[in-house]
Amino acid sequence: MNPLKAAQQQAVSGMELQSRRMGVTAENISNADTPGYKRKLLMVEESQQTSGEQFLASRVQLDEAEGKRDYNPA
Repeated sequence: MNPLKAAQQQAVSGMELQSRRMGVTAENISNADTPGYKRKLLMVEESQQTSGEQFLASRVQLDEAEGKRDYNPA
């Protein structure tokens, strides 16, 4: 494969991954004060389809950790 094309594909892969990551983070921030909301985590894995170092967002899953509880009687 052409080295320039491989570098471009790696850059595109990284930008797409960061875009997905920012989308999931934006959802988490916008719903942080929603009662019962569990944050989402983006699972990332290395692509096996190409010879370059490309990464894919494989799935979004819910965080199973216990959320922080605040008592605010005001």
